[in-house]
Amino acid sequence: MQVAHESSSPARGFRAKYEKLLRKSPRTLEIFCALVLIGLAVEFLSEVVFWEWFYFRYHRDYAYTPASRMAEWVYEVCVALLALWMIGMAWNLIRGASRRRDRGLFSPRALRVWGTVFALLPVLILVAAPGAITHFHLLFWCVIAAGACFALAARRAAAPPVDSGIPTPIE
Repeated sequence: MQVAHESSSPARGFRAKYEKLLRKSPRTLEIFCALVLIGLAVEFLSEVVFWEWFYFRYHRDYAYTPASRMAEWVYEVCVALLALWMIGMAWNLIRGASRRRDRGLFSPRALRVWGTVFALLPVLILVAAPGAITHFHLLFWCVIAAGACFALAARRAAAPPVDSGIPTPIE
């Protein structure tokens, strides 16, 4: 007679249900996230507009150099591209239909990249400002977000594609 060994770990009851990560999210959550993304994108675009207004209004009062102006332009272009990307993601959420085979917003590769960014962010923050250790909860959230990105990327890569009803082009 063989007895199955059960783990007595306290974490046994808190095991993540990865299938929940692959379920279709509630429509209200998708709309709410889209509105948050649109709000952030509008804020980013208004920052670029305000930055340029400030320059044209007060450029005689400050010692702007071509190098500093070029750095500002690079920053503004990056912020504008980020805002446009956020608007595109929000549009996909509002439509409720993704063009991806698994109906997700991010590919497994993109999730791994974001996971790496979230994993490195606390290290970079602590190197830049060692006093940030007092905000341990924010650093911990970054680590949790990194773990969630890696877990979702692993599940998406292993899951069979979902038939979305969208015809694929003939190769």
